Amino acid sequence: MEQTRTREEFLQKFEKAKQRKREMVEKMKEEMMIEAEERTGKKPTSFFVL
Repeated sequence: MEQTRTREEFLQKFEKAKQRKREMVEKMKEEMMIEAEERTGKKPTSFFVL
């Protein structure tokens, strides 16, 4: 059975995924900052996320 999505449903799903990604990036950034500071003794100034 084929199920088609409307444009609004697709955009809603896309925005939800983007929000989840932003939340995960923030969580990872916090964890990486703590780990890097413990290793080097300095706070990192930037992070790179794909």
